[in-house]
Order: sequence, then C-alpha cells, then structure tokens
Amino acid sequence: MSDIHQGEFGRFKVIKPVEFGQLIHDWAVGKATPPETIGDLRKVLEGPDPIAMVPDRWKDDDCVRAVQAEPNEFLLRLPPKKMIENTMKVLSSGEEATGRYDVPNFYRVKLRGQTDGQESEPSNVHMTNLDFFLCRVSDYTVSVCR
Repeated sequence: MSDIHQGEFGRFKVIKPVEFGQLIHDWAVGKATPPETIGDLRKVLEGPDPIAMVPDRWKDDDCVRAVQAEPNEFLLRLPPKKMIENTMKVLSSGEEATGRYDVPNFYRVKLRGQTDGQESEPSNVHMTNLDFFLCRVSDYTVSVCR
C-alpha cells in the first residue's frame, strides 16, 4: 500500500487525533485563532511534540482557509478534482481495490475494542466517547478523498 501522506496528493498524517480534535474545537469556538498560512499551521501542529504532519505538497506561504458553517447552512466541501479522480483510479484496480482499506486506528479501538490485534466488543474502556468525538473531528477535518 502506498504512503498516502506523500507526493502530489499527500494527506495529513494525524499523530494525536484527540489533541488535534481539541485544537480544532478551540478554533471553532473562538478559544484560539486558526492559522492563516501553511507555515503557521506547521508551527502549531509539528512542534516539539507533534500533533499532525502537514503534507509537503503545500508551501509555507500557501493560504489556510478556515470556514465555519452557521446552524442554518450546509457546507458542501468538494475535494480537489485531480485528487478525487486519482483516488477513484487507485481504488478501482489492483491491490488497492481489494486490500485492506486504511482508516485511522482510533476507529478500531473504539468500534471494535481492538488495541493489540485482538478483536472484542465496542466499549469505552480504551477510549471515552468525548475522545472518540474529538478524534472524529480531527479526521473529518483533514480527510480528503480517502
């Protein structure tokens, strides 16, 4: 399986989804101001104790556009055309079409109780509902076409 965090279509590599979700929460409720450039985003995320890695396909002076819907509107966030076309092509044939679909590990931990390769029933033992929510926030914020 290819590294989806590198190259022209590189995606974010979220290292600490709970902490990243909390950061996004703080931006959403106005406790902190979202960064305006990729360089500033890298400083926030890739510090001494990294939360996430920003794909190298963006330059430091590229713009970050934070958008926030109001309760009475729906944001239809469309992925870049080239990226969705690439993903459709990659997932339509070969190993990528039939192999394991890579999802963030927190889904396995929460939904299958799986922390050591052994499957069990879903539970709150390894991850609270709040932590799972924050992980999901971090995931859907940076997931694009994969």
